[in-house]
Amino acid sequence: VAEIATKWVTDGTAMELVRWQRLALRRRLDIAAEVLAGVDYRAHRDGLHVWLQLPDDRGEESFVSQARLQGVAIAPGTSFRISQTPWHPAVRISLGSTTEGELRAGLGVVTKLLLGDPEH
Repeated sequence: VAEIATKWVTDGTAMELVRWQRLALRRRLDIAAEVLAGVDYRAHRDGLHVWLQLPDDRGEESFVSQARLQGVAIAPGTSFRISQTPWHPAVRISLGSTTEGELRAGLGVVTKLLLGDPEH
């Protein structure tokens, strides 16, 4: 394994794989930007996740459960807290764990949940 890693670093394969991964993540972030247009979210250009901001009156756990009922797995933001400082409700959405088509569909579900009636 070390031999392969050394070869990839010296012959440029590792950098090519990093470049390919960045392009793939940027394509997925472009999909997220398109589907999530009009909602409050945060993301890093080369990141693996999108942080979707929820209104103060929307509970993270409830929102996650509603998404799960529609076949979309997202994570409550509180799962990633490292302190007890005041927290604005948010959910974390992975951009890399599914196909681009499934990502688009899942983000559509999340957007409808956020912009629609919180009870449905």
